[in-house]
Amino acid sequence: MFNEEYEKLADSERQQFAKIINELLAHTYILSEAYNFEDRIRRANKDYLFLERNFTLFDTYLNVAGMHLEKDPTYGVIALHSDYDANRHRFNRMTTLFIYGLRLIFEDTRETLDRDVFTTTSELVRKLEVLGALKNRVSAEIRTRALREIASYNLIVKESGEWSDPDTRILICPSILFVVSNEQISNMNRLIEEDTNEEID
Repeated sequence: MFNEEYEKLADSERQQFAKIINELLAHTYILSEAYNFEDRIRRANKDYLFLERNFTLFDTYLNVAGMHLEKDPTYGVIALHSDYDANRHRFNRMTTLFIYGLRLIFEDTRETLDRDVFTTTSELVRKLEVLGALKNRVSAEIRTRALREIASYNLIVKESGEWSDPDTRILICPSILFVVSNEQISNMNRLIEEDTNEEID
């Protein structure tokens, strides 16, 4: 079945197929739109459209390696998942906290599906401090390392400047909703609250 469908692709489409497979393996998430910071508008992502159009073909190919695709047309996100723990990336504590903060900002700020959510490095740190998730000052090096890693998975996009700059403007992508489950977010809320209460006692 896969061979038959693949053979129907033109040479240029086969090249695009290989490119998108590599994108998925490297970045996990592919978004339906890309934000253009110069003219402040979103443009359709051709790779997403090709992937959506040939979704079964991609999914069949990846199933052989114990992986599968998940598509959410509401938010315009296609995600790659592995059935094996060995292929699941585990973020360190600081990066996990930053993802947690970014997701909370995204959910608090996004009122409609057409609204883009922006934040800054300083706003993200301040959000975590208010929640009690950050007890100590986070160095510029640690911030940079965490945000670069998060960006590598198509969860955020930097407008300009350095990650370490407190005023650097960051676009939070809807894929932030899919990197951790609602249950994991609830568990994190509980752990932070328990940690804060222990300090008060």
